[in-house]
Amino acid sequence: GSIIKIDISGSGSGGRSKLDGFSLSDSRAMAVDENGENFYVASKSEIKRVKVSDGTTEPFLGDIGQNAEIVDIVLDDDNQRILVLEASSRKVFEVSTINPSLDLNNDPITGPSTPNTADPFIAPIKMIYNSNYQWLYVLDETLRSLHAVDLRKRDYGQGCLLYTSDAAD
Repeated sequence: GSIIKIDISGSGSGGRSKLDGFSLSDSRAMAVDENGENFYVASKSEIKRVKVSDGTTEPFLGDIGQNAEIVDIVLDDDNQRILVLEASSRKVFEVSTINPSLDLNNDPITGPSTPNTADPFIAPIKMIYNSNYQWLYVLDETLRSLHAVDLRKRDYGQGCLLYTSDAAD
């Protein structure tokens, strides 16, 4: 597929130009970085990084498996990661933007690893990420529902933390 760049700057006329260096068949999802310098494009089983200025494409995450099916990606610049919605496992995984790797058999951020029948999704198709609250919303086509996933980090090592008032009763 081709990507068309549209000039929307203050003085931009809406001029269009093709990013010549870009080439990726089976594009399924795309996410732009916070600075608008790069975007990430996912195919069924890999993700590439594309430079917006000239369309230069470089591998980001190689083939993650024959049965893999990436259906959506979301960039979380604050935590230097890409959230990957993978349909065959029905889970969301995180991939570091610094040192990218992904093992579909380990460490999903949604759903238990075993048994896989306990996964919260049946046919996940789309994600939206709210970075202010660190909530990930996952749309499930079969369940016809929107799941809210809280991605805030917590420390459960000491159990629940209770906050009490120092004021005298």
